[in-house]
Amino acid sequence: MEQLFSVEEVSWINPPLGEFYQQELNTPQQPTQVPIAIGNTSEQIRNETYKWTIYTRAEQDHDSHLIASVAYELHSTFDPSIVVCDEHPFELSRTGWGTFDVKVLVTDTFGGTHNF
Repeated sequence: MEQLFSVEEVSWINPPLGEFYQQELNTPQQPTQVPIAIGNTSEQIRNETYKWTIYTRAEQDHDSHLIASVAYELHSTFDPSIVVCDEHPFELSRTGWGTFDVKVLVTDTFGGTHNF
């Protein structure tokens, strides 16, 4: 007959093993991949001026908690040119007249960083 023990019971019987199990239970397991979507929207507000928004989000809403922050590196003419969003939704809106590439750095809740 198989007998199951709680972590507390294992800790009492074998403290090092109990400590190991407690640490394992308190350590979140890192996912292998979380698909994210990075995109933008824009609308013309004057002749050559646009209001635009860049966003980064998990493709599945239930994965949103795995994104800790998103840093956007804008064109050097913006002040500040690097903006960190550390709350969901990870969106940034500005106005401007031209086009440029935006570098995106996503930090996950496990401390990993991902460049786009």
